[in-house]
Amino acid sequence: MPRDAGFPRIARITSAADYRQAFADGSRLSAARLSVRARLRVDSTDGARLGMAISKRNAKTAVLRNRIKRVLRDRFRHLRSQLPALDLVVQLRGPISMAQTPGLADEFTQLLARACRRLNLPYSEPALAATAADQSCKDAH
Repeated sequence: MPRDAGFPRIARITSAADYRQAFADGSRLSAARLSVRARLRVDSTDGARLGMAISKRNAKTAVLRNRIKRVLRDRFRHLRSQLPALDLVVQLRGPISMAQTPGLADEFTQLLARACRRLNLPYSEPALAATAADQSCKDAH
């Protein structure tokens, strides 16, 4: 894991205004279970930022919502150093169960690659080994 693979405050979307901008101006990409809004930040050299809007309507329990966020956050931490300055907001497309969480990280990685292609940005999709969060989800079921 790269030394800078943490999830500091600078790597998070924290303000409501930034979420609004991502929803208003961002490109929307969807896969089977996830939807990502990707917005290029032209004036920034801070790298990519992640925000998650995981609703109770689609993930009924707090345990499930937290697991989804943990899996996506972990994958983002590993990929952040390779991403351009983007604001990324992730949402669920529909109801999801605990049994469906293991594949979310791979789906998220594919959406990141598609977002970079759509915005004509350089990005090479890395070959990632299963992360600890992915493995714990697989072991749970």
